Amino acid sequence: LKVLTQSDWFTVLTTADGATYKLQASYITAPAPALEMRLTAGTAGIPISFRQTTRRRSDDWLLYQAVDTLITKVFKNPGLCASNIAFANGRQGFKEIFSCNFDGTNARQVTFNRSISTEPSWNPRATSLVYTLYSATYTDVVMADLVNQRQRKISEFPGLNAAADLSPDGLWAALCLSRDRQVELYRMRVSDRALTRLTSDKAVESSPTRSPNGSQIC
Repeated sequence: LKVLTQSDWFTVLTTADGATYKLQASYITAPAPALEMRLTAGTAGIPISFRQTTRRRSDDWLLYQAVDTLITKVFKNPGLCASNIAFANGRQGFKEIFSCNFDGTNARQVTFNRSISTEPSWNPRATSLVYTLYSATYTDVVMADLVNQRQRKISEFPGLNAAADLSPDGLWAALCLSRDRQVELYRMRVSDRALTRLTSDKAVESSPTRSPNGSQIC
């Protein structure tokens, strides 16, 4: 019930009076953990039934994915319950990157740089993220591979390398560089670090973010 409320698509009632839908759910353990869910409209309508399984060994993820499926079937929109949040958290004078579930549970430390790590951005499959790492002289953009537990710098020009945001396909990054002695917005191909300069002015560009289809940068 908590996940239904936190998804921001449903209001859970304590009685059936005034309810738009009635939801029945059964938890199954064999042959693999699964949820069988059946949603019935309060008045007329075709019942929505489905069985949700998960590859992750977690009942939480099973529930998150089931609520996302429910949102998609009822409202024709993708749910966000099975997504992760990446954030920077400061401890003992340092700042590291963490990730957690959409509801704030299961926080996990991603970086151990003992420096300032900030501005994380996920790749589309949430298997890696990019972030800005501060050193004594410069800032670098680093990619953290969460599957293989590896990290590599993808932009380390002298000066500012910051605020990278990955495209929806994960192939490109929008980021801010000062390699030409002024802060400009660039597009970088992640595979070979090929650069395209997008701005040329006296203003200072920062914090680029892409539109959902990747065709525009704000």
